[in-house]
Amino acid sequence: MPASPEQPASPAPPSSGSPPAVSGSCTADETGPGTFEVLEKERIGGLGMGMTPTQVVAIVGEPTLKEGPTGNAAMGGEDWMWNFQGQGLELGFWSETGWGAAKLNAITITVGNRLKTRIGVGSTEADAKKAYGPCLSKDDNEPGQIVAGSVYGGVIITTENGFVTSIFVGAAAE
Repeated sequence: MPASPEQPASPAPPSSGSPPAVSGSCTADETGPGTFEVLEKERIGGLGMGMTPTQVVAIVGEPTLKEGPTGNAAMGGEDWMWNFQGQGLELGFWSETGWGAAKLNAITITVGNRLKTRIGVGSTEADAKKAYGPCLSKDDNEPGQIVAGSVYGGVIITTENGFVTSIFVGAAAE
């Protein structure tokens, strides 16, 4: 059932227990450890890359704000952003041929969001590192940022004072 703007999409808060470890291994490619493997397999509250807007609405309901289209200089085509104000959720869509072919290509969750991936907003930095272990980038991690896959496609986790404050799934660099 879709969430209303007043109700979080998932009632379960982040777990205080240890997260499940990544099953299998991440295959390294030219952009990083398991970059596209992480990007293709990652789900946040049932949302995953490549979903259509209709599929997204069935999971999280209608956004409170829709923006776009805007041109995408790096990839061509057009981008659209959906913001679920008060829910800590922002979604990005992209298409080369217009809205009818748009697919989910970016997910950001922040404080106040209860959707989960292997970890959730509020999880510890240690749990985040453990959850993504073999998929962690050797080049892109820095204080306050954990990258599984790479900045070209993967999961980017922002931390502050040892706790996860936001999770981004998609490509942060092109």
